[in-house]
Amino acid sequence: MHEHENDEVVTQTPIEILLQVGEDGRVSSRSVFEFLGMLSNHYARWCKTNILENQFAEENVDFAVVTMNGEVVTPTGGVGTRATVDYRLSIPFAKKLCMLSKTERGEQARNYFIMVEDKMKQVATKLTMLQPPYSETKAVSLGEVANVLKIMVSTMKGQNLNPHIVAKQVEITCSQFGIKTIPEFVSKPPYEQLRLPEAATLLGGEA
Repeated sequence: MHEHENDEVVTQTPIEILLQVGEDGRVSSRSVFEFLGMLSNHYARWCKTNILENQFAEENVDFAVVTMNGEVVTPTGGVGTRATVDYRLSIPFAKKLCMLSKTERGEQARNYFIMVEDKMKQVATKLTMLQPPYSETKAVSLGEVANVLKIMVSTMKGQNLNPHIVAKQVEITCSQFGIKTIPEFVSKPPYEQLRLPEAATLLGGEA
């Protein structure tokens, strides 16, 4: 058997691995609580303050309430069941809770995200410095260009930028590396394609 035959491609970031993101793409509130190193007897109060009473959190978007039945030992030594509540958090919301925490782990999380942002700035600075003559020296491989484009597109989508703007920036970056795109790659939104008289008519005015 080859040494790396069972190796899997890691698609999660280091902090997502620490938070134990599930197969459903969400994080257990208890996993976040334990990651932050909070006292176990403060769990219920922490959930109420940071999740249920969080004015910026929306149920079924940022979190979902899940009730589970678990076995417990009764005072007589028997076995019974008790319902427990868990909150399945979206990954962005779980990261926000980490950044808001005043624990040592919370400070580590804040430092981590600052480091990631600094790395992105370095990539952006490198992109602005690259010119076509540089790319023609083959110093940058197509794989490196693809990775840069992937990071750039993911960042812009995370900022909810218009798809037209994202496509335009990709086209500009490709041109910097000497890569040509098809003419239809950047299609203008319908409102930009209107001639002035048509736009004026839609707005109820005159050209």
